[in-house]
Amino acid sequence: MPECKKAVGAVGPSFALLEGVDARLALDNDALRASAEVVVSVSHPDYRGHFDERPVLPACSQFEIVEALAREAFSGTLRLAAVPRAKFLGIIEPGAAFSVEVVRAHPDDLDFTYSLHAKGKVYSRGKIRFAVSRGAPVGAPAELQ
Repeated sequence: MPECKKAVGAVGPSFALLEGVDARLALDNDALRASAEVVVSVSHPDYRGHFDERPVLPACSQFEIVEALAREAFSGTLRLAAVPRAKFLGIIEPGAAFSVEVVRAHPDDLDFTYSLHAKGKVYSRGKIRFAVSRGAPVGAPAELQ
């Protein structure tokens, strides 16, 4: 797996992690942990229809954010392969600020733990497995990756 592609140290400037998802990235010194302070826009389309009376950030959107953070921090060729374990312990409402963290045991590891949390409250956590794309764009059919 390629080395961490961002400089380690202090939290960086805000950037768009995904469309409608602003983040500030921070990496540890051994390239095993990355975190980001994240705010999902209140107008983000993933909130529509999930649920009309009380919008929440869906699980699939949370996994997209975790994947985007891992790709941004460690390698643009990472793609989500599996979610062996996930626990959803709280609701992320529109406009809420929260932290996302991904951690791996060693630099070549494709299995990560992740958590989404804010102010001592854990929204979701678990284990997530990545694969390395062989050059095909993310989202391309599996036989091309």
